[in-house]
Amino acid sequence: MAKDRPPHEYIATLRISRKVLEKLHSKHDLSLEEVKEAILLGAHLSMRWDYDPERGRRLFVWGLTTDGRRLKVVLYPVDDDGVWRIASAWDVDQ
Repeated sequence: MAKDRPPHEYIATLRISRKVLEKLHSKHDLSLEEVKEAILLGAHLSMRWDYDPERGRRLFVWGLTTDGRRLKVVLYPVDDDGVWRIASAWDVDQ
């Protein structure tokens, strides 16, 4: 598997801090359930790796909620077993 191609099947579990959860709700009017819909329910449209010099390797995922909202989600890998940390998410149409 090429290193620049993210493995779709490896997003198994999502973790989120209380601070990020509050930011998603207050700043972006998003719920954790919407983020999960866009990523875990097979509604992701695309994904790609990115590298931030301060934060390291991260995965950008674009997906749809069941209500049709198009989200961009930033994930950081926690381990090699499909566990990811949600860093941010927002509606790309707002």
